[in-house]
Amino acid sequence: MKVCDLDSLSQKDSKNKALNTNFATQTIKSYQEVWRNFIKWLNKDKEYEITYEDMDSYIKHTNDTIPNDFSYYHAVLKISRAINSLKRYVQYGYFRKNFSTRYKRFDDDNGVIICKFLEEYKQTHSENSVIQKRYYLFLFHKFLNHKKLFINYINNSILEEFITRNIDKNSGVLALKTTISVFMKWCIDNKYVNDECLLFLPKLRVKRYRDIDKTFSTNECKEILGAIDKNSDLGRRDYAILLCIILYGLRNGDVCKLEFNNIDWQKNIISFCQEKTNEYLELPLLPVVGNAIIDYVKNSRPNSDSKFIFLQHWGKFIGKQITTHIVYDRLQIYIRRAGIKNLANRKHGTHALRFSLATSLIKEGVSLDLTQEIIGHRNRNTTYRYLKLDINSLSQCCIESPQCISQFYMER
Repeated sequence: MKVCDLDSLSQKDSKNKALNTNFATQTIKSYQEVWRNFIKWLNKDKEYEITYEDMDSYIKHTNDTIPNDFSYYHAVLKISRAINSLKRYVQYGYFRKNFSTRYKRFDDDNGVIICKFLEEYKQTHSENSVIQKRYYLFLFHKFLNHKKLFINYINNSILEEFITRNIDKNSGVLALKTTISVFMKWCIDNKYVNDECLLFLPKLRVKRYRDIDKTFSTNECKEILGAIDKNSDLGRRDYAILLCIILYGLRNGDVCKLEFNNIDWQKNIISFCQEKTNEYLELPLLPVVGNAIIDYVKNSRPNSDSKFIFLQHWGKFIGKQITTHIVYDRLQIYIRRAGIKNLANRKHGTHALRFSLATSLIKEGVSLDLTQEIIGHRNRNTTYRYLKLDINSLSQCCIESPQCISQFYMER
């Protein structure tokens, strides 16, 4: 590839069909910005033939010159993806879908240890949990390589520096900290690290929500469902999905992976293996849920041989399995349309609906064991947390304060 070819490719009005059909508009803009900076850095005439060595040198140059603030790793990933995508274009003559850099293999000494941890972690945790751990450990791996450190030489200040650099998103702070904590405990148990003080990770200020701020009232749930246009294709799908979450307390991922063979229409039962806990869950098929699913499948579901009930309706992904991100985004539309207030100070994702169901069951006097079974908790201690929201029942457990003699108040 010559500089003039890359210059044409990096223009905003580029007509390259492979580029425009393989990537989203925002991704194209991001890549083109990197390519234009690459051309400036090369500073060669238009007929110069660009080599792989030039591309690798540019990646190394940016790694060394980008400021070491909290956004360092995201900037490095952006540049690496753009240049690696260009490499594939030179090699194959067309653009191939660029999978996230976080799925690269760990191919050095630190990476071997991380891979061993992930293999063990995979045995007892869900696929999504493994993907999350792999992502944060990939950032940690890049950080160690940049610092030229081996895991054996990590200390508390190193961990603190890494964590504080990656707190650009409040929602990911706890997940990041938990990942590093679990990994370091594993390293200590397996004799890769000897310093047990590493278990005491630095404290970070994270916005925490009270449990009462994680719930929707029954009326609010009705308003959310009422805001859905049940006469449209998307409305029928979203109505059936939100019914499953609100009435059954299903996790977002479990609803997205709901298959036709999970429903026994003869016995009116929904049964499936939960993605997070790998536990089997069987629930009665409520008439309102069954009718909503039938209405969607008969009148609105795209023509597809997919085994999944709920599908995407737009673009090149039409007929594909719906994703958790789509469900979350659709819920936000209906929450705003329903006029639910004070969203800035409360949780308002799909898990808040699940939390709301468990809370309402406890308040209505449903036993803890039955609530655990309905919600699908593996550990009963997880269900205990909902007890503190049942104020009426807790008030019956109050112990009267003993009466004190007047002399008691005079003592110092």
